[in-house]
Amino acid sequence: MNNQPLRGDAQQPMNDEAERAVLGACLIDPTASRRLPGLADTHFQDGRHAEIWRAIRAAEAEGQVDYVTVAQRVNGLRGYMTGLANATPNAYHASEYADLVLAAARARAWLQDASELAKAAYAIDDAAARRALDAARLRFQGTARDEAEGVAAVASRLWDSLADPDKLKLLVR
Repeated sequence: MNNQPLRGDAQQPMNDEAERAVLGACLIDPTASRRLPGLADTHFQDGRHAEIWRAIRAAEAEGQVDYVTVAQRVNGLRGYMTGLANATPNAYHASEYADLVLAAARARAWLQDASELAKAAYAIDDAAARRALDAARLRFQGTARDEAEGVAAVASRLWDSLADPDKLKLLVR
């Protein structure tokens, strides 16, 4: 751990490259968004990315995720979306890109918790400090639960593929 004091000009944690890649993956692979159940618009730092993610989820709910159906749901971002799709290396790694987005979102949440705790400490407010610590504990518990649910979803998909003899043959080769 780094014992250096926090800088006043430090930027909020963000992984812009991962945000762009996960969106691009969803635009070039219509099934990619379904593999990302734990990702929400609130996890994106860039407001444009959050808007595009909401559009992807809306298109997914209607059964058709592609550039056209997503572009119909956003205003003024079509050119930007084309750049996202063109710059994405491949859609296969969408879940890894999403993990990077989630890690940055968790770091921003932890900083928010730490900020609330620091404010309470400077104000010598025990009640506010307890509330900040309780909020941090709940967030951490929620993160652990979300990660466990993600593992369960992957295990379920694997089990389903094992139940299909043709897919099992591909795995055994």
